[in-house]
Amino acid sequence: MRQFIFKVLLFCIVFFVVDKIFIVIRNLAPKFDYDRRLELVLDGKINKDIVIFGSSRGQRDVDIQLIKDSLNIEDVYNLSYGGSTPEFQYFLLDMLIKYNKKPKLIIKLIDDDFEVMHKDYQGNGKDFRLDRLYPLVKYNEIQKELIKRGEKNRILSRLFIIHQLNKSNFNFKNQGIIDTINGATLLNGHNSRLDWNYVSQSSYNKEREDSIEVSYLIRFQKKCNNNNIELIFATAPVFRKPNKEWIESMKENILTSTYFYQHKLDENSYKEKENFADFSHLNKKGAKIYTQDLISFIKNKKILYTD
Repeated sequence: MRQFIFKVLLFCIVFFVVDKIFIVIRNLAPKFDYDRRLELVLDGKINKDIVIFGSSRGQRDVDIQLIKDSLNIEDVYNLSYGGSTPEFQYFLLDMLIKYNKKPKLIIKLIDDDFEVMHKDYQGNGKDFRLDRLYPLVKYNEIQKELIKRGEKNRILSRLFIIHQLNKSNFNFKNQGIIDTINGATLLNGHNSRLDWNYVSQSSYNKEREDSIEVSYLIRFQKKCNNNNIELIFATAPVFRKPNKEWIESMKENILTSTYFYQHKLDENSYKEKENFADFSHLNKKGAKIYTQDLISFIKNKKILYTD
């Protein structure tokens, strides 16, 4: 019996020691991730005057350089993540404010029809981007969030490094493709097969809204207001007839402290397939047109006291 106990203790000691070797893997994992923007946020390196939030439309449809040139503001950055929910964007906002200089203005693009909807059984909709957290488990904030969301066990995470890890932490192939200079990823080309009438949208189904995501949409606005950050909620064009029911529904969730920019629904440029990479996203040419309209709104409203 004594020998058995000794072997068990020896095994535990060896396992505990070997487990600590995984600290190296945990700490190196962020260097091999294809998108290091959240890491920059946690390291306090996103000290920008204007920050763009949203999902893929936020990432694809806004020309950062045009904003810099037109508003004469050098510090502009894009923290939009494709397929991300308002809850994830709120988490990102919280980290941005906590570890960086507060921006003066946040422009958040809201997604036509599914801004506050989770993925359905067909995979349509959005989700909390846990994949962006896994490579960054060396940070306490990330560990706490994964535990909060039931992805990791609090006790095991404290005891064992291996429990903190995910299979993505073992991907040592550098896939760096996201521009960390300004965070945006504009698209090239256009889809000649787009059909304005074919993809026209039916009436908006408000019953599919996720009440939790609606609450985070509100919390996002309150967080900005409480931190004296100017906030614009902006719609972006898609290649289909505008869903006016969705626009009216979203207006119900917009606070008086938030500016609301509704893109020009009857603008001919937003009906030309040459300006779209696909039906949901503008290409570089279309992004310049949309961004210029957004800049005009900022100037007309005298946000940031722009001349």
